[in-house]
Amino acid sequence: MSFTIYFAISALFQLYATDFSLATEPVCSKFSYEEKLLEKMIRTEIKVETIHNEIKKTEETVRNTLVEIKNTALEIHDKFESFRNNLTGETAAQIKALEEKEDQLENIFDELKINLTMKVGNEMDSLAKLKETVLQPSIAFHVHNVKDFVLDTTNEVLVFESIITNEGSGYDKTTGIFTAPIAGVFFFSVHVCTTKAKFSPIGLVLNGTFIAKSVNRDDDNHTCGSVSAIVKMKPEGKVWVTCTASSSTYVLKGDDANHMNTFSGMLISK
Repeated sequence: MSFTIYFAISALFQLYATDFSLATEPVCSKFSYEEKLLEKMIRTEIKVETIHNEIKKTEETVRNTLVEIKNTALEIHDKFESFRNNLTGETAAQIKALEEKEDQLENIFDELKINLTMKVGNEMDSLAKLKETVLQPSIAFHVHNVKDFVLDTTNEVLVFESIITNEGSGYDKTTGIFTAPIAGVFFFSVHVCTTKAKFSPIGLVLNGTFIAKSVNRDDDNHTCGSVSAIVKMKPEGKVWVTCTASSSTYVLKGDDANHMNTFSGMLISK
């Protein structure tokens, strides 16, 4: 509104200045002067009204333009807020998805770590067992050729004098006794042959206790029989072969092309 007042005052000033210049000109009569002055005032009013109308139109245009600008600004602001909200929502969704994937990956990693730890543990156990097996000392013996063929003394130890194998030096050929160098599970076997029509009652003894027994007899032919046992032994445990009964008629058959008296043993596991 201040712009409108300013514009009107300026226009009136210009009109009065024009009228003043005209008033100084010579006139024919007072009536002519007043008539011209009236005409000028009418024209001035028309101009002022025209200017006033133009000013109102300009104000209306400016007002409408401002409204449009304001509406456009509001629309831009709304679109920006919508875009920002959508962007924030998408970003939050993406962050949540990434966090869920991270959790899944962590769970998978933990599961793999547990499985790998178990597998490594199992492999280590297997390796330890394999190492123990590989490093297990070789303990085995196989002997033959009984020193005394007549079983005339009960519980007499049968001494096998000829050594084929004696890994670990556990068998003593002077006493006929095997002594375990280490603790473990051992396998033992005795094979004896009997002169025809004779008996051969023998047994396998662990630390004074029988763990296997056998007796052979055949009236027409020489015959052979075997006994075996698997036992757990402590270090320095002893095993030997003995006759379970005695008589001068209990006679073993000596080694020949078809017969062989043997005593064997070996470490199965520690």
